[in-house]
Order: sequence, then structure tokens, then C-alpha cells
Amino acid sequence: MSKAFFPAFLDYEWQTVDGALEPRPITLAIKGLTGYLSPQGAASTTDGVVLNGRPPSGVEMGMPTFELTGALSGASIENNTVVTCELTTDQILRAEDWDDLYLLMEMTYEVRK
Repeated sequence: MSKAFFPAFLDYEWQTVDGALEPRPITLAIKGLTGYLSPQGAASTTDGVVLNGRPPSGVEMGMPTFELTGALSGASIENNTVVTCELTTDQILRAEDWDDLYLLMEMTYEVRK
């Protein structure tokens, strides 16, 4: 995912300098990443299910939740950080039991001078 996937207003912060608008580039840093495995209907068992080497850290909104932030130290959109998701299990993971995998990114931005 590159910065091209984000709204254009996240490219620059516009400031008035000597009566004129001047763009200042913004750096988008990834602060956190959480994965949510959405079950189709009632939640299926997640025994043995691992996302990027991590078992579920709990359940939020009825979805098994995976805390993935630790793998992202220093990640940013400008550096075209690649986030790979590998879902593994020691049992049969039937596609019809699951709806989708959601990734929630928490980001901060810094205005470069």
C-alpha cells in the first residue's frame, strides 16, 4: 500500500507564509496494526490459527483479534512498507466459515520542514 491510496490532502500541510500559501510535505508513520478475522455467522474456533506468527490476542466485536504492531517498528507509507499477512492453522480452515480479514492501521503524521 503506497501513499497513492490515501486522500490527496494527506500529501501536504498548507501554511500561510508572508501572505502566500506554501505546501509543507507530510510524513505518514504507521503507529499500529491490528488484524480482525471476520467469521461467517457464529464464530468458528480459532484454535491453532496464527496471523503473521501471532495467535489471536482476544476477541473484539465478535471477531478474533491479532495485535500485529510489534512487526512494524519504523514503518512508514513513504518508505513503501510492505505488510505481508500470512494466516496459518494446524487444522482445516474452511473458507465458508470466514468472511474476511480486516487490517486496521493507526497512523500519525509529521510535517517536514
